[in-house]
Amino acid sequence: MWWDWLHDAYEMAWPIQSLLVRDKLNIRIGCRFHIMDVIVRSARPGDGADLARGWLDGCRYYAALDPERFQLPVEQGLVEWFEQLLARPKSLDEV
Repeated sequence: MWWDWLHDAYEMAWPIQSLLVRDKLNIRIGCRFHIMDVIVRSARPGDGADLARGWLDGCRYYAALDPERFQLPVEQGLVEWFEQLLARPKSLDEV
């Protein structure tokens, strides 16, 4: 059948064996690469500089797309503003 050539390539080429998985009548091409783990957590005190950097990156992106509708915020004091927000008590419905 049409997949015989693919099965033969699977048997002969050991570097790609981890990419091909035969499951009954189906042959799936997949990827088993593990690049990195990502952990998502709530922001906490000390994250102000990173939050400010992300905020500014987003602002720059949108301002470049449409400068009439988006503007860059004043950078001075932005880290402190985020730190003040992070230091205040959170209610139960805030993440």
